[in-house]
Amino acid sequence: MGGGTIEVAMLDRAMEKANEAVARVKADVKNMQVPKSAAARNFHAAYLAMLETEEKLLAEELGSIVRTLKDPARPPRSRSASC
Repeated sequence: MGGGTIEVAMLDRAMEKANEAVARVKADVKNMQVPKSAAARNFHAAYLAMLETEEKLLAEELGSIVRTLKDPARPPRSRSASC
């Protein structure tokens, strides 16, 4: 990536797809019929918690990186992912 306009659009689309994927999986997992055993319920709850963490990482951590790469106030070379 050289930080150009096309790459920014690709980056935006990749973030959008990642967010959509996590949302889709989260919805599927929430709608699952979980067996009544404690182990199954605990696993289901832990998996949902992991998906919440993934959503947060995408929004906060990766989102921050994307915003930095897209910041027009930064010199083009410092916006490049190849740095």
